[in-house]
Amino acid sequence: QDPASLEPPPRPGDQVGWYVVQEGDTLRGITLRTLGVVDLWRENHRLNPRIQDPDLLRIGQRIRIITSRPPAAREAHVTLVSRVVKTQRFPTHQEEDATVGDRLRERDGIRTAENSSSELTFDAQRRLFVGERSLIFLERVDSTLRGVQRDSIEIRRGEAEVVARPSRTTDSEIEILVGGTTARPQPGAAGVAQTRARRPEAGGAQVMVYGGSSQVEAAGAMVEVPRGMGTAVPEGGPPAPPEKLLPAPRTEAPAIGRRFSYANPLFVWKAVPEAVSYTVEICSDPACSALILHETGVEDTTWSPDGLPVGDLYWRVTAVSASGLDGYPSVPRALGIDSERLDQAPPVVALALDGPGVATENTAELGPGAMLRLEAFDDAAGVAIVRYRWDGGAWSEWQGGTLAVPAGNGPFTLEVEAEDGRGTLAPTWSASVRRSADRPEPPTPRWSP
Repeated sequence: QDPASLEPPPRPGDQVGWYVVQEGDTLRGITLRTLGVVDLWRENHRLNPRIQDPDLLRIGQRIRIITSRPPAAREAHVTLVSRVVKTQRFPTHQEEDATVGDRLRERDGIRTAENSSSELTFDAQRRLFVGERSLIFLERVDSTLRGVQRDSIEIRRGEAEVVARPSRTTDSEIEILVGGTTARPQPGAAGVAQTRARRPEAGGAQVMVYGGSSQVEAAGAMVEVPRGMGTAVPEGGPPAPPEKLLPAPRTEAPAIGRRFSYANPLFVWKAVPEAVSYTVEICSDPACSALILHETGVEDTTWSPDGLPVGDLYWRVTAVSASGLDGYPSVPRALGIDSERLDQAPPVVALALDGPGVATENTAELGPGAMLRLEAFDDAAGVAIVRYRWDGGAWSEWQGGTLAVPAGNGPFTLEVEAEDGRGTLAPTWSASVRRSADRPEPPTPRWSP
């Protein structure tokens, strides 16, 4: 009778084979070499009840060992839902509203809408951030234990960013699949792997490495992409040589922590050489993972939203290279929105007189001793600057108070322009100013601070 039929049967799914003990073998060592993990030695011991001491094996002894075992079902937990996020369950792919705490298993998916984001957590060491308008599926790479537990993320649309901090007790990896491209993030000296991958609308892939390194493979070719670099992969082609990621833009306005009484403030940053556009993100958390607004393709170094929600927010900006790779994002800066109203109108400037005379919308006649001044108003963002000039001369900044009218009776042409706190410039406005005939000129005006 077959001796194996007298031994305990293997667990469902386990593949079992015969092994001949060599010099120095122990049951723990054999299990580690075969399966990559030592913890399953007790399972091999169960298959060989005649072995009394797992550390004392007889050379030449034939024993049964597990040669492969499907790993336990892996899953990811939804730990962040910002705005519109849906889950897709295998095999029907029926969509449901995602909520924090949802569990995604193999072949399940998650979809984010415009200006929406999500985060998946695989374990204490590995997280996945899902950007807007993305469709991500969980796929398994390894089907049997081989020392490293490897999960696969398939990006069918949009982008995702892996952040992994492997520990000594867990040996796991994440592969990112983008069309025909595979990226394998690896931790660096700091013990962190951070890789962002995107599937552009034109196809192919873009891979950016912010921590550790990443092996990027496509069309039979592979490149090693170190920290601070990225690669663009054309549809059906090999990865391009790694290029340096652009630095983070230096943000200028609004000031950190500034609060606004209107919902469309102006954002300003310094230009980054070689940047062809910028991406601006508005978030509800300091890490800028809970997305509220995501604006791409900004070609200027200023930007204003159509409207932001009331509350405490954060913003950051990223420079984008000609190859479409994201650079390093700026450090998120806090701001506050206290009202839903929008500032849409430019400032209003009018003429006024101190003393006798007549002032209309576009004319002013100064009587004896009269002084000319301006009145500027903006109901939301406030007036930032007012400039004026006489008869096409050089522009001067109005500091408040009265204006010095040129000598003589005139008429003189006064031009005025004003800008509000959002950078909205009012159309240049002009007025004709004169003094009454045979009237003495007023004394030199006194300027107010």
